[in-house]
Amino acid sequence: MFRSRLRQELRLGDAVLRFQRYKSDTARPSFTREQQSQVLSLLNSGSEKELKKYVGLKKLKLLMDYREKFGAFDTLDSLLDMEGVRSTDFDKLCTKILMSTDKSLMILKGISPKLTEKRLKGIKIVASVDVDAFFGTYVTMDLDAKVIGWGSFVHSDESDRKTKIGLYEIYTKAVTIYEKLPSADIFLMESKSERPNAASVSEKELQTMLYTMLSFGEPDQPKVAQIAGLAFSNYYNLTMGSDQVSCQETFLKLVDDARITLSDELGTHYKRQNGVSREFLALNTLRCLAFLKATRILRMRKS
Repeated sequence: MFRSRLRQELRLGDAVLRFQRYKSDTARPSFTREQQSQVLSLLNSGSEKELKKYVGLKKLKLLMDYREKFGAFDTLDSLLDMEGVRSTDFDKLCTKILMSTDKSLMILKGISPKLTEKRLKGIKIVASVDVDAFFGTYVTMDLDAKVIGWGSFVHSDESDRKTKIGLYEIYTKAVTIYEKLPSADIFLMESKSERPNAASVSEKELQTMLYTMLSFGEPDQPKVAQIAGLAFSNYYNLTMGSDQVSCQETFLKLVDDARITLSDELGTHYKRQNGVSREFLALNTLRCLAFLKATRILRMRKS
């Protein structure tokens, strides 16, 4: 059941806690309660060998001495009670720990090309696109995980199933798809190979041409990022053996839990679609959300 009331802010894990300015003229970035718990758990229970991965020997000694003298850290602000620990040290330490313990790391590792923090901080609208030999789907989402819009379309007719077409015809189809897509700061696509029994329109060639069209721009400002399908499936626990299960149940739960904001109009549109269309709309929405959650730490971090 779709929520009728729009939610204005995405809650990752639990409520977002914004730290107050402390020992610095620059406010520290936001970390959710879930993320704070992950950091505190490692700081309080991690061995010297584990913690050595995240801090230098000097800071490691401070951490171990603090634990021995005062016990466990009650809050992350306790880190700043240690002499010689600055807010910038705090930021780097928390980010390193989260990047290695957060499940989002598997998405970050599955993103190609690698995106710089500068590039990520320029992103306001994310779009996910999925195209096969005959069918196309897109979803656009803002940084608060609100679905701005989506659409599905058929770009090839029945005759293409029987007629072998050349590169020019594939290029023409890529242009048709390109013109149907909305504007966005970055486009997400799945990194996938051609299916064994693909139709005469080569999915791989079609996707490659579309990727090239969307990528046009400055070399250091990539407009397209590919996410490995296996990383996506594992992130949402959608694998069963070697197969990926339906995305729809996960999608609907996230909508009902207000992790994804969907208007009544889009909710009604979704329910009117056939099973295939609903699956691709759900898949692309989840891909947008996974990207936002995986890159949030880097996008929020101060330069």
